[in-house]
Amino acid sequence: MAKNYLLKFAAVKSAAAALLGFTLLSFGCAAPSTVVHPVAVQAEKIPTINPVMNIAGCPTGDWQHRLVIHHFDVGQGDSTFLRTPSGTTILVDGGRPAKGAEVIVPTIKKCYGLNELDYVVLTHFDIDHYGGLNSVFSEFKIRKAVYDPGDSVIMHKKFKSDGITAYRALADSSGKRKVPPLTDDAIETGDKTLFQIIAVGGRVRGLNSSIGTPSNDNSMSIAISLHYGTFDYFIAGDLTGGGNGTPDVESEVAKLVGDVDILHANHHGSNTSNNAFFLKTLQPEQIVISVGDNNYHLPNAKVLERMFQVTSLKNIFQTEKGNEHAPENFLSKMRVVNGDIIVVADRDSYSINGQQFATDGISGLSESHFEIGPIGKTAEKNKIQDPHDNIIFHGNVDSHKFHKKSCQFYNCKLCIAEFKSKKEAVSKGYKPCKVCNP
Repeated sequence: MAKNYLLKFAAVKSAAAALLGFTLLSFGCAAPSTVVHPVAVQAEKIPTINPVMNIAGCPTGDWQHRLVIHHFDVGQGDSTFLRTPSGTTILVDGGRPAKGAEVIVPTIKKCYGLNELDYVVLTHFDIDHYGGLNSVFSEFKIRKAVYDPGDSVIMHKKFKSDGITAYRALADSSGKRKVPPLTDDAIETGDKTLFQIIAVGGRVRGLNSSIGTPSNDNSMSIAISLHYGTFDYFIAGDLTGGGNGTPDVESEVAKLVGDVDILHANHHGSNTSNNAFFLKTLQPEQIVISVGDNNYHLPNAKVLERMFQVTSLKNIFQTEKGNEHAPENFLSKMRVVNGDIIVVADRDSYSINGQQFATDGISGLSESHFEIGPIGKTAEKNKIQDPHDNIIFHGNVDSHKFHKKSCQFYNCKLCIAEFKSKKEAVSKGYKPCKVCNP
């Protein structure tokens, strides 16, 4: 079967070669054509500001039973690998062409021992996001789906290229390529990790009309919200937020995402994205920026200042230095890793390259999770609508939320306050959990 799978790629070998050799003149957020230099050995990368890094380049400890989010250092580009506690694997974007063979493929094989992936998600059709996927398709069997915004978006690209043609051929040859539905079951994990597709192709979940425009490829990016216990994470490629005259897709998306622990910054920290409402609504404790040497002033200094206006923010982690920097008074919270950024999460805590953090205790899942369709978890919706007037409620002393004991976000280590009624909980200053709706 593996032999037959590999034979499928023979017909598109020349297209793959074209993608590797493709030189971009001007392509959205991608950097101008430059000579590609070999990636330095991970152990030789020296952090420049407040170093926090994993020298080995792989997760350590008992990561096999936890959620792993591995942000690859692909220079000026983006690629993120996710593995759930049950072993479901998702690769979001593939960086620029050379990075697939130099960084992504060898790291996945070395760290995770894989020869197949469950899902590949291409957020949008810019070369610094799709370029390395040719190597991924050649080296890994895709088991469940290859998701992207679809051919209708490709047809509006201002710059038709051999690179896009090669990606399309390779993705089609997998037999799994499709546009993801705006549901909770587009990515199925078999565990308690929930992936929500919030936006794709300019459409935002729950809205009847498209906000993004095909002429602005970034506004068509796939947006994904991830939840595991009280740990919440958001990633959306180059999704736009109204800056520089772009469509504001972020603001509507933010209303559905809610609070997160970690935000993967949109568009490498560009001013086209990361608007004030979006940041204030998500209230991230940590922000990850995938960036490299570039001529686009990324991450944008004004955006960095805007990020630090979010009171919840503790740190900004960057894969590389980028082109601009925050004012000096913010440098104590900047972490320029010069390498991969690896998150290992439990249901109530997480680490970033070994540095430990507790979640904020607030689930990003809002009531809209149960009201907006189509939804893959209708049974869960029905459950929270049942009356539970006689049960004992448990209060989280950190978040000041109270829960049903059956709630997926009930954590007995934190829930040390008990109430016999809703009235009692409210009188003590606690607010109801928006997930279990006590």
